[in-house]
Amino acid sequence: EAMALGRKAAMSVERFLTTRPLTEDRDFEQEYSYSSRLDVPLPKGTVDTPRLHGELRDAEERKQDFAQVDLGFTEAQIKQEASRCLQCSCKLCMTECIMMNDFSDCPKTIFSDFVNNKSMDPLLAYSCNACDQCT
Repeated sequence: EAMALGRKAAMSVERFLTTRPLTEDRDFEQEYSYSSRLDVPLPKGTVDTPRLHGELRDAEERKQDFAQVDLGFTEAQIKQEASRCLQCSCKLCMTECIMMNDFSDCPKTIFSDFVNNKSMDPLLAYSCNACDQCT
């Protein structure tokens, strides 16, 4: 996502510097997206629960200071997001994620342990590069 947004910004900068219209002949939806090898149809009967995103401070407010922008999730949102992996058993994400393979055989196992024990190996959180392939 960050690389897609960076690419989008670079295209805008290039157009601005060459005095070309910023929106001419551009597909902003396509520029924002990135392909995934895990973009596969869900098994029949699977509920497609959309991924949650953290609460962000309003842009007008945050441009005035250097305070935290992403306020994170509420406890209810954390449980909802974790339940996405707790329901899954396909393990397709394991073929793409080096980090997950270092810690477990399945995200369901990692998140079940976290929910049950209320703690996790600190290295787990810092090992994820947030590539979003698991989503």
